[in-house]
Amino acid sequence: MRDDTSDDARRVLCERLRRMTPSERFEEGVRLCRFAREVMRAGIRTRHPEYGVDEVEEALGRLLWGDDLYRAAKPGKPLLEP
Repeated sequence: MRDDTSDDARRVLCERLRRMTPSERFEEGVRLCRFAREVMRAGIRTRHPEYGVDEVEEALGRLLWGDDLYRAAKPGKPLLEP
């Protein structure tokens, strides 16, 4: 894996993280999770422009949960390609 972060940038990031309260770190984690899901949705929409909003969400669920858990949670639903 390529490391493209400079030592100075890494130090600044680590210092910023150390100064954050637990609540701030939690909120940052939530923000990053939301951002990652939006990126995944965009990828699904790019690969499957024919999917509507509900189909994108179903494909995202399959991507996040995996096939076995998705089938258990949503029996009878088709496995849409993410």
